[in-house]
Amino acid sequence: MSRGKVVIGGPLADDEVDLDSGFLILPAAIPEEQPVACPKCGKMPCECTAPPPVCPKCGEFPCVCQVPPPICPKCGRYPCVCTAQKTTVLYSFRATRDQLFKTFPALANLADKSDEGKIGVQVEGTASKGYDPSWLRNAVEEPLDEADVETT
Repeated sequence: MSRGKVVIGGPLADDEVDLDSGFLILPAAIPEEQPVACPKCGKMPCECTAPPPVCPKCGEFPCVCQVPPPICPKCGRYPCVCTAQKTTVLYSFRATRDQLFKTFPALANLADKSDEGKIGVQVEGTASKGYDPSWLRNAVEEPLDEADVETT
């Protein structure tokens, strides 16, 4: 029980006393609050060079809110101490046919972890003599259509 919910010698309205779901307790039976050690240095009082962060809602350390501030699911701390992670990556490379096949698993891995399970792919090929239109349609464009990918 929190000491803040205990009234000793103060005014108390009759309707605030609920003996059905509450109880009376002697002040001596209330345990003393144990000081909370700093989670960073483990000392009480804190011996860190910088004071620990206070709760953004109540402005206290440790937090005295009924609902504590959100804890980071990755590092388990508040405030989060995780290093910033990349939200966008861009790779550009030239590859032979064999190298291109070797890149497919890596690109598939990236797609698995990306939003909507998709990545953007930009492909550039250069042929100084030009590409035969029939070959380009049959060997490149139709397989892309059959793979159900949108090309621009």
